[in-house]
Amino acid sequence: MLVTTIVGAVIDLDGPQRYVHWGRFVMSYANLTVVAATVAVFVLAIVLPHPQPARSHEQGTADTKGPSARPATALWVYTLGVLSLGAFLVVLASGAVIALEGPTWWHRSGVGLFLNSVHLWSTELFFLFMVVHLWAKFFMAAWRGGRAIPWVTGAVAFLVSIAGAFTGYLSQQNFDAQWIAVEAKDGLNASGIGAFFNPLDNGQMLLWHVLLMPIALAVLIWLHVRAVRRRGLAPPLEEEP
Repeated sequence: MLVTTIVGAVIDLDGPQRYVHWGRFVMSYANLTVVAATVAVFVLAIVLPHPQPARSHEQGTADTKGPSARPATALWVYTLGVLSLGAFLVVLASGAVIALEGPTWWHRSGVGLFLNSVHLWSTELFFLFMVVHLWAKFFMAAWRGGRAIPWVTGAVAFLVSIAGAFTGYLSQQNFDAQWIAVEAKDGLNASGIGAFFNPLDNGQMLLWHVLLMPIALAVLIWLHVRAVRRRGLAPPLEEEP
């Protein structure tokens, strides 16, 4: 019964949600499942062996301890960055198609609902891979060896992506969007941001979501990838020369 409830809550996001209560802490089964999946992916990326091409006994590289040692790039955790990038490209593509017919058509069209689902789940995967990528690089101290710029651009891109997802929630034009906007306005007004960022202004939030946030995030991701290619990947701590 518990498994059926959790699976139903994850798949049927339009229906009434069920919640887990731990005192003052309340979380939906859907969100709890996403958190559990994120932790599971993080653990598996570190523990599971990664297939690698055969190497001769004489081969050796600077990032290994010996000819038979596993190179730093032969770890699943090093694939999470490109997985995040792939999910981001799907987010951009699906969002661009949704924008072709205006801000409301996908509520009443089967094709629009499908594209909206693609946009939603590619966003979920983008955040899942990106969060695990961030965790891995934090515990690996990936800023070592003059790699501060890749770390800073990646961290800032993560913050901007949160703002982008927030404006996406506000652009849904349904009760969820209204609820989030009303709950968020007091906090934003108290911080002084509400003077130029009004969550109750649907037009402003829609333009932030479809134009400003994607451009800012794309530029940051480009800078991040460029810096990584210039500085190279950070090896695991135990392989630090």
